[in-house]
Amino acid sequence: ENEKNKDKQEIPSIKADVEGRTYKIQVYASKFPAAKDAKVYQDFKVVSIEQAANGVYRHMVNEYASYNEASADLVNVVIKGYRGAYIVAYKDGQRVQVYDITTTN
Repeated sequence: ENEKNKDKQEIPSIKADVEGRTYKIQVYASKFPAAKDAKVYQDFKVVSIEQAANGVYRHMVNEYASYNEASADLVNVVIKGYRGAYIVAYKDGQRVQVYDITTTN
């Protein structure tokens, strides 16, 4: 199982990000959005929630201009107890695969 997780982490790092791309850290997903007094709001100043097509609510924290910034902060998020946290990416406000936007054309 550790080998499987290790492979997920091997995403190419990038030297400079393209305009319109942002990154967040998804801390968890659930059937319901977090209540206003939930732990996630106490742990982070910036929390965003979006509903996926399947109805699940994705809970993301912080926002970064580059993959490298998000990657550096991911350790801090995990230390706070969000062990399944991972980086998600957006291009012009739309969620995209991290790999799609970290590779160069």
